[in-house]
Amino acid sequence: MKVCSQLIFCALLSSISSALFASNGQKSEGYEIANKVIIESTILDEKRDILISLPDGYESSNDTYPVIVLLDGKQNIEHTVASTRMLAKWRGVPECIVVAIPSTLRLRDFTPTKDSSHSNESGGAEKFQQFIEAELMPYIDKTYRTHPFRVLVGHSLSGLFAAKQLLTGNVFYQAYVIISPSLWWQNRVLFNDIEALNERASLLAVPVYFAIGQNDGDGMKKELRDFFKAIKKDDETASDITLHEFDGEGHMSVTLQATYHGISHVFQGAKYSKNSWDDFTSENFTSFLKKTKQTFGSSVTQTGELYMDLAQFLMKSNRYQEAITVLDANIKAYPDYPLNYEWLANVYVLNDQPDMAIKLYKQAANLALSSKSFGSAAHDRYLQEAKRLINPVVVNTDILRLYEGCYISDSGSVFRFQLQHKNLIGSREGWSDFRLFADNESNFYTRVEPRLELMFKDRAVEITAYGASYHLKKGNCF
Repeated sequence: MKVCSQLIFCALLSSISSALFASNGQKSEGYEIANKVIIESTILDEKRDILISLPDGYESSNDTYPVIVLLDGKQNIEHTVASTRMLAKWRGVPECIVVAIPSTLRLRDFTPTKDSSHSNESGGAEKFQQFIEAELMPYIDKTYRTHPFRVLVGHSLSGLFAAKQLLTGNVFYQAYVIISPSLWWQNRVLFNDIEALNERASLLAVPVYFAIGQNDGDGMKKELRDFFKAIKKDDETASDITLHEFDGEGHMSVTLQATYHGISHVFQGAKYSKNSWDDFTSENFTSFLKKTKQTFGSSVTQTGELYMDLAQFLMKSNRYQEAITVLDANIKAYPDYPLNYEWLANVYVLNDQPDMAIKLYKQAANLALSSKSFGSAAHDRYLQEAKRLINPVVVNTDILRLYEGCYISDSGSVFRFQLQHKNLIGSREGWSDFRLFADNESNFYTRVEPRLELMFKDRAVEITAYGASYHLKKGNCF
């Protein structure tokens, strides 16, 4: 096999038909999403164009990445790359290498059996899979930092090809996204493979996402519904196998949504499930993060939103040490974001570890100067927070006792404050209890959401939250 590097394949994500050159002959500002190589295949006895899209951070990392093997690659690469990048940033899906295979003779390459009524060249699916396994992927694995988790994505005839690989229990693929497969092929010949299966364990061991548009035509929806039912056989343990029908979508238009949701589905095992939160332990969480990297590649990480939501969930029960585990993992995943250091610093303060918090605030200050989104104002604020901890204001407990009690606003909102272990603790219905920190004998602030500033004076408290102020008078809560 001989591999030749070729010209860069460029396209705008927003349009398949985007031009590569402006009308005046000058090259336009395109968005480069893939490189093209040519594989000289001895198995297929032809040259095949291959489009390879690497994750945004590939060149600046040493990570390994799962591979999406995308059939009908030329018409599907733009939205597939857009989906993988979006999902990696915001939904906790691993960054992926997309290997897109443009089609040449689809009736030859994707059909599992010969049917001369359609094409004398049909029935070449087995040989096409040999090409992928023996020629294409060895080159990809040798050239790029791949992880051996491969997702096969196919639509229509290439969906038929993917369904055939699923039925054979091909361990070469670890997940499937099968969209509007042409299961009508040769009088539903693929259904014979289901009936011939002695063991279904291999089918239930991998995540599979089937999809179709509600507006798809005859020979498509019924066949897919029957196929899905025959595979799953009402087995509730096969939760990784699902079928989604999209309202308002036809045979071709469904690919955009189906690919996005399909990729999200087959990587759902990479996300720390909310079902695990109640039984959270630092050991189990750390073990989960390690296991996902072993399964999906070292590039996999949880989203910043998940880290923050989980940490806040733990903090509601004063599980500060466990929240520290989560937020420390957040910093390791996103080391260039100053707020991550601030959030962890605040939890260290609540856990009575001010020295660790001071160190983190100083790190946040240094990062803020180099960040386009923060700058000198954030830098100064973080240093001020560090000074607050280096020289903390301690208010006499006799004064703090004066602030204990209930405070009621004109609208009926009630805040309670009480002294616990020399700290003033606030509470409000529907909120987690919050600890107050002093700037002086009458002015206080909180370190958890919602961030409050409080000024006690004359049996009243002025509470400021996000720029809005509220006046509450001391009263009787009972």
